[in-house]
Amino acid sequence: MFRSFSRATLLIFAALVFAAAGNADPYVIKLTLSPNVYTGDAGGQITLKGFFTTSDSLPFLYSDDVLFGFSATDSPHLGIVAGSVLSSQNFSGRLETFEDIFGGGGYLGPTEIDGPAVTSVVFLRTFIVPPGTPSGTYDYSYGVDVFPPYYLAPMGGTVDFDTSLEIKVVPKPSFYVLLSCAIGVLWLIRRASHR
Repeated sequence: MFRSFSRATLLIFAALVFAAAGNADPYVIKLTLSPNVYTGDAGGQITLKGFFTTSDSLPFLYSDDVLFGFSATDSPHLGIVAGSVLSSQNFSGRLETFEDIFGGGGYLGPTEIDGPAVTSVVFLRTFIVPPGTPSGTYDYSYGVDVFPPYYLAPMGGTVDFDTSLEIKVVPKPSFYVLLSCAIGVLWLIRRASHR
């Protein structure tokens, strides 16, 4: 009796393994930022938005999100409004780059995506441009690590980040510029009311 029970158990286990292996094709899920160009001033906040695309019939769960700077010497590490910096690394070599990994809160996007899906455009994370950042355009890659449970996708897969993120830092308008604009608007309102 015990021998036939263990054979039956072994057969059931083998069937489950082969069934899981039948869905073992590598998965692909892609993040597209929308828009991919953001403008702000030094010390200001920028909230990224984007959507996810996958044709795989799998549930994907949020793990963390990653900012990759294409130049550690030129592109500044961005601060975050909420959550934690789980890891921050600068890489030396031919290209000076960095990778910051965030988690522990502050992520605004979906924490579960049931594929196949093209999600709506959602807020992802709010970053702070460091005070004192010079005006200019800075290039980054941003991605969200979302993975299916291992038992559903043992072969792994690809999580495509959006490599086209540009952050344009512009100078804050001075007090005198704002004052002169306000006076100009008041003058136009006054002039229009006298007609």
